[in-house]
Amino acid sequence: AYPVYQNALTPLGYFDRYNCPAGTVFVIAAGAAGQIGYSEEAFWAADDCFHLHCHEGLVGRFLYHWLLDRQMYLKSQVRKAAVPRLPRLALEELVVPLPPLAVQMKIAEILDAFTASEAELEHELAREFSARRKQYAYYRDRLLTFGEDEVEWRALGEVATLRRGESITRKESNRGEYPVISGGLKPAYHIDRFNRSGVTITVAGSGANAGHVMYWETPIFVNDAFSIEVHGDAAQPRYVYHFLLSIQKRLYGLKVGVGVPHVYAKDVAQIQIPIPSLARQAEIVRVLDRLHALSHSLMDGLPAELRARRKQYEHYRERLLSFPGANSPQAAS
Repeated sequence: AYPVYQNALTPLGYFDRYNCPAGTVFVIAAGAAGQIGYSEEAFWAADDCFHLHCHEGLVGRFLYHWLLDRQMYLKSQVRKAAVPRLPRLALEELVVPLPPLAVQMKIAEILDAFTASEAELEHELAREFSARRKQYAYYRDRLLTFGEDEVEWRALGEVATLRRGESITRKESNRGEYPVISGGLKPAYHIDRFNRSGVTITVAGSGANAGHVMYWETPIFVNDAFSIEVHGDAAQPRYVYHFLLSIQKRLYGLKVGVGVPHVYAKDVAQIQIPIPSLARQAEIVRVLDRLHALSHSLMDGLPAELRARRKQYEHYRERLLSFPGANSPQAAS
C-alpha cells in the first residue's frame, strides 16, 4: 500500500497504486497550503497536492531544501478562505537556480546531515520522554491502588463541585491572556476574561478528545468543558488530578452520542475515588509530582534544543542556497 498525500504532510490514508515515484518533492495546495514534503517511497498525490518531477539537471533533494528556504514566500501566496489554497501559479513563477549537479548534490548532502541530526535528537528525546512517562504511570498505578477496605471510597461529586463551562465564540471575545478550555488537548485560544480562578481541574466536554483531563493554577475560561473544584477538607486537588489521570482511558470511555461525542459532568461525578488520609494523599502527591515534573521538564527542554538545531540548519541552508542573481521576489523567502 502507498501513502496518499492530499491536504497535509501526514498521509490521508493508503492506496494500492501510486502516481509519484520515490524521491518526489510535493507541495500541499489546500488545507496546510504551502507545506513542502519529500517522500523516500512511491506515493499517490491527490488533487490538493502538487507533485514536482525534476528534469535532468535538477536534484530532487536540492529542490526540496531550496523550496524550504522559500517557505515564507509560498505561505504569503496562500489565498485565505474557508479552505486556504495555494495557486499553481505561485509555484510555476518560482525562479530556481541550477548550479552544477555535483554542487547540488553536495549542498543536499550537507543539509540532509543537519535534518538527520535534528530527527535523531527528536527521536532520542521522545524515547526518553516515553520511558519517563511509563515510570510515572507505573508508580501512579501502584500508589493509587488500594484494597476495598483499606480506604474510604466516595463518589467524586461528594468531594468536589463539577460545573459546566460557558458558551463563547472567538467573535464574542477580545484577545487576552486567559486560556479558553474547550474540547481539545490544549487551550483553543486566549481571551481577556476568565470564569474560573484558583486551582481547577478541567475535563474536555465534546469532540474526539472528550474526557481529556487538565490541571490549572491560573485563571482560565472554561468553555466546552467542565471544571472540578475539589473540597479541601476531603481531598487534595492534586491527588484527585493524579487519580483522574490514572483512569484517563475510562474517562474517554464515557463518551456518548452520535457524530460529536460528549462526556457529561453527571457521569464523571458518579466515579468512585479512594480517599486515604490527607497526610497519605500529600505523600502520594509528592512522589507523583516529582515523577510528573521529570517527564515534563524533558519535554519543556525538547523544543528549545530542537529550535537551536533548526536555526543552525536554516542558517546554513540560507548561506548554501544564496546564489548571485537570485534577486527576484520569488527567489527569496
